[in-house]
Amino acid sequence: MPAVRDQVPQHELAPRPPTLREALEEDGWKFKASTGSYEKTFVLTKDKSRGGEFTYGKSEVEKILIAKTAAQGLVIESGWDDVPVPGTAGVAPREAARLLDAAAKERLATEHAHLRVVAVRGANEPARPQSGEQEQARHKAPHEMTFAEFRAEASAVKLGPGHGRQWEVFDGKQSLGFADGPTEEGALRQVHKREVNNALYGNQLDAPPASSGQVWVCSS
Repeated sequence: MPAVRDQVPQHELAPRPPTLREALEEDGWKFKASTGSYEKTFVLTKDKSRGGEFTYGKSEVEKILIAKTAAQGLVIESGWDDVPVPGTAGVAPREAARLLDAAAKERLATEHAHLRVVAVRGANEPARPQSGEQEQARHKAPHEMTFAEFRAEASAVKLGPGHGRQWEVFDGKQSLGFADGPTEEGALRQVHKREVNNALYGNQLDAPPASSGQVWVCSS
């Protein structure tokens, strides 16, 4: 009588590790057979007051990234160029997928920093509550910024010769008033200094209360 081999219960068998395609699809990267590439939609949480015609007034916008495999591992398509994702060659599929996701989020946050992006997540990931620090960053007032931060966020619009003033300065779409001077840089410095001076004056012990209806404008 032939020997009967021990049968191993199916539930005790070690699971098969995923292929790279399976690991990427688990993370929300959809495979496109026509191009052999992967696409994933990401959600950027941003400042509502930032952006152009299609993003202004929105706290979240969607961006799609495309990735594919290459000799050096995974790469992210960027225009006509392929940007390698370091560390994705020769590693386990799930680790390669994790590295790709992290690189994609970092890239989107950097590319869209002008929108004051505070979080990037995959469209398949649940939204996380914003931390107090992130909320503060989204609503940072001009006087709370260094001039370098203010310069990156604000803009100055040159006014016509019949206006009487030379520049109007904006933080997003909010006007911060007028300024004079030959250059945009000078106008921004003037308004930033005014915002800081007003904030300092408004917090002095002898400053008029906010409810008094008085408005003060410190000269620069």
